[in-house]
This record gives sequence, C-alpha cells and structure tokens, in this order.
Amino acid sequence: MPSLPSYHASHDQTSPETPSLGISLDLPSYADYLPTYWPGQSINGKLRVQLNTPVKVSHLRVVLYGNVQVYGTQRNTPLSNGLFDYQKNIQLISKGLRIIKRPTNHINSSTLQVQNLETDNHCNNTNVNNNNESSPPSNEATRQRRWTLYSKPKEKANKSKKQKQDDEEKYVQNLVKQIADIDFDKDTSYGAFVNEDFVHGLPSEENQTFTLDANTCHVGFSIIVPISKTLPGTFDHKHYPVTYRLVAIMKCSDNNQNEILCYSTTKVCLEPYIDVQSPKFSSHIQSSPVKVLVPGSGSIFRGFYSCLLSSSSAMNSFFIKSISKSRASSINTLLCASPQLRGYLELPKQAFERSESIPLKINLLNTCSNFKIHTLKIEVQLAQQIIMTCSFGETTEQKLIAAKKILFRNNDGHTAISSGSNSNYISFDSPRMCFDLSKLMKVPSDCVYSIPSVSTRDVFYLTHDINVRLEIEGALVTKTNHDTPKVDMTEVVYSPSQESASTLSESYTGRKQGQKARKIYRMELNSLPIVIGCSGYENKVDV
Repeated sequence: MPSLPSYHASHDQTSPETPSLGISLDLPSYADYLPTYWPGQSINGKLRVQLNTPVKVSHLRVVLYGNVQVYGTQRNTPLSNGLFDYQKNIQLISKGLRIIKRPTNHINSSTLQVQNLETDNHCNNTNVNNNNESSPPSNEATRQRRWTLYSKPKEKANKSKKQKQDDEEKYVQNLVKQIADIDFDKDTSYGAFVNEDFVHGLPSEENQTFTLDANTCHVGFSIIVPISKTLPGTFDHKHYPVTYRLVAIMKCSDNNQNEILCYSTTKVCLEPYIDVQSPKFSSHIQSSPVKVLVPGSGSIFRGFYSCLLSSSSAMNSFFIKSISKSRASSINTLLCASPQLRGYLELPKQAFERSESIPLKINLLNTCSNFKIHTLKIEVQLAQQIIMTCSFGETTEQKLIAAKKILFRNNDGHTAISSGSNSNYISFDSPRMCFDLSKLMKVPSDCVYSIPSVSTRDVFYLTHDINVRLEIEGALVTKTNHDTPKVDMTEVVYSPSQESASTLSESYTGRKQGQKARKIYRMELNSLPIVIGCSGYENKVDV
C-alpha cells in the first residue's frame, strides 16, 4: 500500500465539514500517567464520532496495537552503541474490533455470522448513544443506529500460511501500523486524510456500508488484554521502547463524494505476564565458585587429612561413619583442597517482585591454615542490561539500579561494639563462613520488569544480574611449635543489619607480632541472574 503522507501535510481539521473521531477510556490519564491494564483485564471505552454533515461509513474499527523499536538519537537513525548498528520496528500485537451496522430488515446468513461472533466475543452489551442538543433523535433515528461489534480474531503464530490474513486484512493492518508510527511520540492524537490514494485503496464492502446523519455518536467497545507470556510490558526507553496504543479508523464519504479517513489514537500502559510464583522460578540457584590461591600458606585440611590417614584403620572407619553422606563429598573436597580462598553466591529462588527483599547469601571458604583474615569488604550490585538477540547477543546497555557496601572486621579482642558503628566485628577463625544479606538487598520499587527475548520477537531482552566483589585483607601467620591444627566443619552465618551497610572506612593496616606483610585478595564472584516480575494475576483478571 502507499505510505501515508506526512502528518502536517495531511492533517485536516480546519474544515468544519470534516468528521472527527475520538477515543475515551474508562480509566483516567494524567500528565505523567497512562491508563494501565494487566493481562486478562478488559480495555473498556467509547468511540466518539462527531459529524456535521451526513456521511456514508464503509469501515470503522478500533485496534489495540503494540510494537517494539530500536533506534538511535532519532527514530530514523540506527543505534550504534556497539559493534553493529541496530534499527528495528516489529509489531507485537494488533487485536481489535470491526464495527458494522445491524440490518433492520430480514435476517440473512451474514447477520447470523455476525451475531454468533458477537456472542462468542462477549460484545452483546455494546451500545450507541446519540447526542444532539438542538434536535433530539427520533425513534426512527434510534432504530437506524443499532450497532454490533464484529470481532477480528487474532492470528496465532502457529497457524499455517494458508490460514494467515488475506490481502485485504493486511492492508488494514499496515494502515494501522503507519498511523501508530506517525503519532508515536504523542499520548493522544487525531486527524483526517481526504482523497488520498491509500484512502481509496482501503477495502470496504457494500453490504456493510451504512449512513450516519449529522450527529454525535458514542460507540462502546471492550478489548481484552491477552494473558500471554510472549507479550512484554510497556517499556519507556529512548532507544528500546515497547509501546501500546488504541488506534481507531473510520472511512467515510460525504455528499460531495470525498473519501475521508478519520483516525484517533490514545496510548495505554500494559503490564507483563511474568508470574514470580511460577514453579519454574521456585528452585534454588547457586553460582559456580571462584577460587584464589594463597601462595606461601599451608592447608590445615591437608595436614589433618594426612594425620587421619596415618592413624589406625579403626579410627579412620569411625571418622568416615560419623560423617553424614550428604556432607561427605564437600568435606572431602575441603580436606584435599590446596591453600585457597573460595566464594560463591546462592539464592533460594529465582524471581522477585518490586520492593521485595533479596535473600542473597555469600559463601566464603578459607582453606589456608596460616592466612588470617582481618577485614572483608563486600560490594553487592543489582545490574540491568539489554542484550541484542537480533544479532550476536551483544550487550548494548548496562545500568546499575541498586548497590550496597558492607565492611566486616575481625574482632581480635573487641568486646563492646557501639550501635552506630560502620563495621561488623566478627571472627574469621572458621573456614566456612556465610554472609546473609537478606536485610540489605531489595528490588527497587521503580525497577523495570524483566523482558524475555521471545516477547520482543527476538529483538532484544532485558535481564537483571546480582554482581558481588570481595576484597579480603589479611596476613600470613608464622606458626609456632605450640600450634595444633584444628578442623571445624561448622558453617558460621553472619547477618549484617541495615545500619552497618554504610560508607566503608579505611581498612585495617596494623601488623601484629608473628605476622608477615599484609595481603589483599580481590575476588569477583560469578553473577546470578534473577527475574523481576509480578504476582497475584488471578486477582487482576476481569471476571
């Protein structure tokens, strides 16, 4: 089909004879707020058709249209943040209603089909209000303005090519797409095109053409937002926007045989269908461990293990039987480990809601018998990144949305800790330490929902990751003849409070007797991906 002319060249509302079309919704909209709908809810509203002269209407429909785009500084320029240039405009949904006149004479086969579709699509409550203060409509006028809604079923992705929309429907869909693109940056818009080539090409059927007198009509409509995991939520971004809007179009002709296309658009906000309570998100996740070797140190476990093996077989057998099978593997790993620091992350589940606490645990293992930890700095970040799946999985945007820093010090004889302290005084003597940060990390209330790749038709996906950096400061301790190796397999759990997660002070720099020069080891643990979504969809669906 021919492309639409530019907005300013074709927008014709100066003539008082030109019809106008408007959309009003049941939910209010404000300067910084759009009407918001959840999956399964109905978008209820009215079309306002204002006519100053009688016209013949050959096509009238309202459509919920959504698309995902990628562009640079302008919509006509590509995004060049990485190795490749990206410019996309992909339709996500185009679902709507065709409005036709219900005949008042005998019932034929076509009306039977329309009536069945009306019942199947729950449109039997649709009505029309005609307002004309100077001359109220007569009973005959009311009788002639009985309407019905003709629902155009949405084409499913798994349908065969033979079942796809015909050329006529594709023409209308392309027209809706172009109108949505014209007024992309506007929350609401309206306009009219007169005698343009694409207006003449808009399909119409003679038996569905009806006459409207000079009047103002209000036609009610209802469009259900599909409960679909492949439909992303609204994403307001300057380079990767996901937008939804209602587009209404009306083709009509006046007494002078001018063919006119009126349109109106209004933007809405849709929430995604990402159920955080889904069983697929309920399993425990753990990152692969990161290891750092500590040169010049000995492993307390290796010495103990050698001593154990050299003992009597009875003692060896007793030791093995006393250990539960569930922990035998991990203990054997510790006993055979080289002198190292090892850390990993774990979460009891994978998906979270906005403002929900993240029960993150950081596990640290110190298998070095003569490496004494003095301070431990933990930096936790919740990061958001956009990855282009339409190319080679290139990351084109990274954003830090939350961060916390915590400092732990070895108590070393500290007996009293003030409530306003910026540090947590703990003991680092245990080889197995767990730091529970449930009270510190929380999903921001304005965090963007996760966007899977399948929902954007493999254009991009938006993911959230938890990144953790550790800075471990300590010193090698010189052994004495009186030192005896000890092995304590008990895991010690530390839970810092919110007050202790403040700005880090200077690290411990002192050096005690019997200690060598201090050493600092930095570890960047493998990140954990999480999903940000919603819950309680069953309470939001319209019944």
